[in-house]
Amino acid sequence: MVIRKTQIQQSLQKAKEFRGKLKNSSLGQQAQWKAVESVAELAIMYPLVNTFYTTSDIKPIEPIISQLRCSALDLNMHFPQVILYGPTALGRLGLSSPIHKNIRH
Repeated sequence: MVIRKTQIQQSLQKAKEFRGKLKNSSLGQQAQWKAVESVAELAIMYPLVNTFYTTSDIKPIEPIISQLRCSALDLNMHFPQVILYGPTALGRLGLSSPIHKNIRH
C-alpha cells in the first residue's frame, strides 16, 4: 500500500514538472503534441503499469495529462473531457484517457 502511494506521488510530481516545462517551452503545437504523447505521458504512466491501481488511485494524474494534451492542441485547459476522450463516431476527438490506457496494459 505504501509503495503504491509513493509511486502515485512520484508520477504526480513528474506530471506537474512536465506541465511546467511544456508551459514555458517555445515548442510549436505539433512538437508539444509529440512530446506529450511520446515522452511525458509514457514517463508518467509507465511506472504504474505493473502494479494494480484503482481508478481512484490514478484519478489525480488524469487532469494534468489532460491539461498537457489541451495545451498541445491549443485548447482551453478546461476543455470538456467528454469531447476530448469521447468516441470519434459521436464527433469527439477519440483520445484514450490515461486511466483506460493503464487498465488495458
